[in-house]
Amino acid sequence: MNTYFTMLLTRILPVLVFILGVVFVQPYFIGKECSISGQEALKELKRFKYLVNEKSSYFQINSQRFDSAFLQLESYLRDIDKIHKKDISLKVSNVLGELGDRHSRVSYIGDCEDNKFYLPFATAPWKGKDVIALKNNKAGSGYSYFLNDFPLLKSINNINVHDYVYKHNPRDKYAPDYPRFTRGVNQLYHFYRISPHLSHKDTLKFTFTTWDSTIDTTIYMPLSTSNRKWRDICDITIDVSKKQPRDSMATIFQNTIGYIKIPKMYSRRRNGEYFDWLSQAMKKVKDCNALILDIRNNSGGTRDILLFFANYLLQRNNCWVANLARFRGDLTRSAKSGLELRGLRSYENHSENAQLAISQFMGSFSPLDNLNDDKFGDYVYMVLENIGEADTYHFSKPIYILINERSFSAASVFAASLKGFPNVSLCGVTADGASGMSETYRLPKTELELKMSRMVSFQRNGFLFDGHGVSPDLRIERTIGQILGQEDYQLKKILDTINTL
Repeated sequence: MNTYFTMLLTRILPVLVFILGVVFVQPYFIGKECSISGQEALKELKRFKYLVNEKSSYFQINSQRFDSAFLQLESYLRDIDKIHKKDISLKVSNVLGELGDRHSRVSYIGDCEDNKFYLPFATAPWKGKDVIALKNNKAGSGYSYFLNDFPLLKSINNINVHDYVYKHNPRDKYAPDYPRFTRGVNQLYHFYRISPHLSHKDTLKFTFTTWDSTIDTTIYMPLSTSNRKWRDICDITIDVSKKQPRDSMATIFQNTIGYIKIPKMYSRRRNGEYFDWLSQAMKKVKDCNALILDIRNNSGGTRDILLFFANYLLQRNNCWVANLARFRGDLTRSAKSGLELRGLRSYENHSENAQLAISQFMGSFSPLDNLNDDKFGDYVYMVLENIGEADTYHFSKPIYILINERSFSAASVFAASLKGFPNVSLCGVTADGASGMSETYRLPKTELELKMSRMVSFQRNGFLFDGHGVSPDLRIERTIGQILGQEDYQLKKILDTINTL
């Protein structure tokens, strides 16, 4: 009997497994629909347009650009039967990019399979106008030219590389010129996002040229599954929860010049150990003749580090208006909490000293963009104030803040807030200014996630962060040596500048 049932189960079990697989597994994996009709997409994207009209803080400023782009998308969707959901995300990105909101984003969040592929070489920006083709050195120490005699990438499949840099990066379309070019070049390594219709097996025609663009050469190469992203020598990844990596972020150079690297704008609540370390680092540089704060490639985070340094930059009980903003729509409890997390509060909710500083500042403040008072609330202000924290002191020596085109969001707020401060100089290249408190929305049928800002944020000079950036007082560009990972020229240049003063 046992033998009989064993034979029976042996024959029936595979059939049951197959049936269960068809019934339960197929709808989730085999039957996944990755396309949608043009009419269905259009119907849902009207919800997208409504959200932008009602929620986006940048819609009033750039509504004509957005409306024009949406009309083109609307016309396109009416004339097609089917469209892949990832193609929709690319097209919606183009439309949303017209707002100039540097925190806006469109992401496809469905589970249609990714076909990821990359260029067969790395790309790096050169002086805001050329693209250098690179390869990783075998020893892992920096880079070398992909082709020694033809270092610049000129075209891909006879399409000028600048078309890829500018046309296929809608999110950064209205970034400041230098950051826009750099981000476009960095985006090239995600080539599957730029040309999703291709595959890693496809062979493309690459044309390279000399430094003076007088002689070209062409090579046919397949796209790669290996990610060869170029990383600047100052682009470091550090686990700030561990002591040894933290210690590598601070040093004292010859002639007692202090240096502190700030790779991210860390939260004090989440990274308490980092702020304890930062306090110790500031003790070490107390007697230095100058201090360099390096926020290159800092993608942002919170403003806690800016508030931290207020206790060293300002004398006791002094105030400095760092940033002001206006929120679109009703100031709900959640919105108010979000603003307060950024140090932004109404005039009434500041101290008497801060109120006096605000009144004096607003006497000469002139915003570049005038907003509709019916759509936006009153100004809220971020005011730096030395509240006399234990073990802090007034650092009155020169401070140099090293920025680059990838200093973004809260890092650009850090730089702009201190621009014009008596003993502070910004050095490097224009930071990619951005400051927005964003909210996220989802569109279920197209499987898109939208992110857009609810506030507009002004620099002290009246310019918006988004689209204008933060310019340096002393411009220092990368050298070829820095591109190849042989030297940190920008840092060396500041050291040389300080030593010659």
